[in-house]
Amino acid sequence: MDEVIKNKITNKKMFTSLVEEYVYKHDTPYIEAVVGVCEKRDIDPGHVAPLLSKSIKDKIEAEAVSLRYLPTINALPL
Repeated sequence: MDEVIKNKITNKKMFTSLVEEYVYKHDTPYIEAVVGVCEKRDIDPGHVAPLLSKSIKDKIEAEAVSLRYLPTINALPL
C-alpha cells in the first residue's frame, strides 16, 4: 500500500520537482527527464500534459526548437 502512495504524483508542483531533480541527477534534457520520470513511476507519458508546469513546457519547447523538432520563431535581433 505504501508503494502505491509513494509512486502517486498528486500535482504540478510535485511532478515539476521530480523532473527538475531528474535533470539535475542525470544531466539530461527536459524531454528525456519527463519520459524518465514517467517510466520510473509507471505512468503513460501521454497523460502527464496537465502535470507540466509552464516553466517545464517552456524548457521543452526551447529544446525542441534547438533540436529542430519545432520551427524557429523569427525574432528581431537585440
